[in-house]
Amino acid sequence: LDEGIKDIQVGLELLKIIQGIKKPFVVTVDGRSWSIDLANAKLTPGRIEGKTEFEIELSEENLKGLLAQKVDPVQAVIQGKIKIK
Repeated sequence: LDEGIKDIQVGLELLKIIQGIKKPFVVTVDGRSWSIDLANAKLTPGRIEGKTEFEIELSEENLKGLLAQKVDPVQAVIQGKIKIK
């Protein structure tokens, strides 16, 4: 899991260029949360204070599947495997 999170952090610089997300968002994997701030290219363990754009909740298994491109994100949301608030 930690290795996958490091891969995400490496891609944050690119994501901030192509994404229109202005506020931080939270990703929770099996109860562990990380705050992602694309505007400042920061990945912070835990939840940050203040308003977030949205929250994503999923299992470690589904996160690994997404990173390996073995899980279809649209189908995972439809099936309730990934929750977006």
